[in-house]
Amino acid sequence: MPTQINSALIFVIKTLSNLVLIVFILRLLLQWVRMDFHNPLSQFVFRATNPLVAPLQRIAPRSRIIDVPGAIVLIVVTAAVNFLLLGLYGFSATPLMFVYFVFARIVHLGVLIYLVSIIVVAVLSWFGQPGHHPVARALGQLVDPVLSRFRRFLPPFEGIDFSPLAAIICLYVVRILLPLPTALL
Repeated sequence: MPTQINSALIFVIKTLSNLVLIVFILRLLLQWVRMDFHNPLSQFVFRATNPLVAPLQRIAPRSRIIDVPGAIVLIVVTAAVNFLLLGLYGFSATPLMFVYFVFARIVHLGVLIYLVSIIVVAVLSWFGQPGHHPVARALGQLVDPVLSRFRRFLPPFEGIDFSPLAAIICLYVVRILLPLPTALL
């Protein structure tokens, strides 16, 4: 039964690597939306990613737009995991295709973060103000820059905000337009 063992190993590697990559992507996104550092979600993300990012902060250039050391670590970790997964699947890729796979996987996981966050914020809005719990407040602050762009063109109708639905549709379109091999999904 080596194929079952191989399938189980690939599943574990994909799941754990996706969780690690999501935390690094969250680091970049939380800095992009200028999340309050005292929020428990922010503290968890920064504490979890600092062991790999902190050494690069001394040598990498600084930017107000993006956390350059965090982006470098994210790209390197994504490339390493993609290399491992593609090797386990026996999939060979040209260098240009490999670079595409790295950035497409980061985009796919970033879109997944936004899809889940938008759905959670939308569901929480049905039950009143979602701003009472620190994680709900963080998710609201994370999705607000995306949803505000849709609210400009799609104002609430009869008290119903359709911006989450429009954002979800657009995010799925992005996932469709950036295909990835099964080895990386």
